[in-house]
Amino acid sequence: MKQYSYLFTILAFGGGSLVLIWLRGHLRRYARFVLFFVVVTVPFAYFESFGLRWRAWAYNPARTIHRHFLGAEVESYLFMAFVSAAVASATLVYATREEARRRKDQTRARTAEEAADGVEAVKSGMAPGDCMQTGQC
Repeated sequence: MKQYSYLFTILAFGGGSLVLIWLRGHLRRYARFVLFFVVVTVPFAYFESFGLRWRAWAYNPARTIHRHFLGAEVESYLFMAFVSAAVASATLVYATREEARRRKDQTRARTAEEAADGVEAVKSGMAPGDCMQTGQC
């Protein structure tokens, strides 16, 4: 069972955070983009093989499944997939929320501007519609 501890850690924290992001955000329309981002970034896990060869770090064989693909542990590729998907998803959630906030602010500003035009029209004795048509408020 210890052999799978690193894999379980990746699934729990990497997969768990990804599940939470996808449950909270409405990201179905961006699924292809997230998948594209994962496909582009996962090959970068190959560069971990350099660190392993230089012995900059090592994995405890008792805690991993000890299977290598292109010089790096298989778990490294899985970790890269989960992390890149989580980063892309979190960025999309933030971007959509920011876009919605900006739309709301623009609507509020437009409503306030129209209300101010109406007040100016009433002060000048014109009907609010006349003010907007003539531009002489």
